[in-house]
Order: sequence, then structure tokens, then C-alpha cells
Amino acid sequence: MLLDYIVLKNYAIYEVINMPAINENLKMIRKAKGLTQEDVARELRVTRQTISSYESNRTQPDIETLKLLARSFNVSIS
Repeated sequence: MLLDYIVLKNYAIYEVINMPAINENLKMIRKAKGLTQEDVARELRVTRQTISSYESNRTQPDIETLKLLARSFNVSIS
């Protein structure tokens, strides 16, 4: 079975069977960096509830928000 890799800069490499959805990646990276939803919300200038909605897959961030998240977390969007 082909494995996908998620590379977190300055963090360990995680092997996963299936690439996690955006909501799972967001939560995993946020926690790996020791940030709260409030921390991320403040950085993006959105509410904590918005971050919660992304992480629970109720809503999806638009492409501009994804770019901001990637820049903030120092990861790529690929």
C-alpha cells in the first residue's frame, strides 16, 4: 500500500495510510505547535468559533485562509 507523508517543518515526519482532511491536519499541526484555537484565531483575525468550525469539518477555509494558515504554521499547501 502506498503511504503518504505529512512533513511538518521542524517536527517529526508522520506516516499515514490516507492523507488526513484539512480539518484533521489543522488540528494536528495546531496541537503539535502547542497552540490553542484562540491563538490561531488571533493570528488569522477570526473568531475561535471559526477555527473550531474548520477543525470539526462544519466549514472549510477558503484558499486565502489556507495560505494564511500555511504561512502561520510554516508548512506547504501540497
